[in-house]
Amino acid sequence: MQQTVRELGPFLALIPAHGRLIGLDYGEKTIGIAASDVNRMIASGQLTLDRSKQTRDIESIEAMVKDHG
Repeated sequence: MQQTVRELGPFLALIPAHGRLIGLDYGEKTIGIAASDVNRMIASGQLTLDRSKQTRDIESIEAMVKDHG
């Protein structure tokens, strides 16, 4: 199996130097959402969504982002 290697530098240039980050784990049935602390030292699971329509999934993720800053 062939793997694609991507450079991290261009991606890191797009995100702010400080503040929380979120991680999304898209599964077939659920989406796991984790958020880091403001210092980016640790991330904790925040929410597990049961997958539904894509628009509903995106709305749920947007609501979580607004709630957690």
